[in-house]
Amino acid sequence: MTQARAVFIFLAVALLAAFLPAAANSEEIKKFHSDIFVDENGSLTVVEDIEYDFQYAQRRGIYRYIPYKYDYGYKRYSIKIDVEKVTDFDGNPYQYKVSTEGAVVNIRIGDPDKTITGVHGYRIEYTVRGAVAVFEEYDELYWNVTGNEWEFEIDEVTASVALPDGVPDRSIRHEAY
Repeated sequence: MTQARAVFIFLAVALLAAFLPAAANSEEIKKFHSDIFVDENGSLTVVEDIEYDFQYAQRRGIYRYIPYKYDYGYKRYSIKIDVEKVTDFDGNPYQYKVSTEGAVVNIRIGDPDKTITGVHGYRIEYTVRGAVAVFEEYDELYWNVTGNEWEFEIDEVTASVALPDGVPDRSIRHEAY
């Protein structure tokens, strides 16, 4: 084996070894669950539980992006989102700041002066107005449960929708994708 080839193989193995720990320790969302309560007036109360694993990364918290403007068919929709509170799973409050960026509401969660690692739970409670579209023949809830802006994998996603009392079961159709 020539010296140049040996150096090339050594560098290739060194680069591979340098990137393997980063790939093996990448952040992930272990569980994302959303409880969606539809009120008689068409507003929603949403409670999201996000179990986020930072692994060994030093972070200050997470960003939760919720789409509030979107095109559906031939119409442009805009909904109103009001964040009520953000806590851990035990009810302890997190610092958070809400802003809008483009077509999403951005909830920045965490203490800017404190870094964290490992697994953390986030419970985000907010109300939504304008997510239920009213048509002549039916009403429709069009809701993107997780949003599309996450940079990391979501291992498990679940959601439940609770309708107001008096909605007959036979009138309910649903699709999820």
